[in-house]
Amino acid sequence: MELVKDRAFKEDIAAFAGRWLEYSIFLLQHGNTFIPMGISQKSSFWSGTAEDRHFFAMEQLEDGAQAAMHWLALQHHRERRAIVVIDGFITTAEGKRDALIATAIDYKKGNPVRVFLPYRPASDPLGLQTYEPIVELPDGARHADHIRSTLRKFLTPRTRF
Repeated sequence: MELVKDRAFKEDIAAFAGRWLEYSIFLLQHGNTFIPMGISQKSSFWSGTAEDRHFFAMEQLEDGAQAAMHWLALQHHRERRAIVVIDGFITTAEGKRDALIATAIDYKKGNPVRVFLPYRPASDPLGLQTYEPIVELPDGARHADHIRSTLRKFLTPRTRF
């Protein structure tokens, strides 16, 4: 039973990450500079679920990314779950690639899920294209394939790999 609950939790957090990665891709599609962002979600008996967006615009993008990760660490007292999405790079077998890096955490469970979504920039003559997401879990490879399949449900055909 614990495995089923754990899998359902991972699907839920993957859906949360997938929605915000899709939104992030929408922001990148016109070649704009991506501003690091954090989204917090809280549940209330009276109002259901509410989400707040926070953008970390700073002179240096690296400073914004650091501020976003610091913000994520501080949300555990206030929120049900949160995610930070930053624009960075990942090194794959093909070399260094642009990537959206999403770190999502459910504060009741305490373990973050990190998703790297490599992409070809909109400035490329062939246009924006995303590639297979890479999922990093605190418990190793357990449920990584399931999370990838859930992420695919939230990415539109324009961004599918």
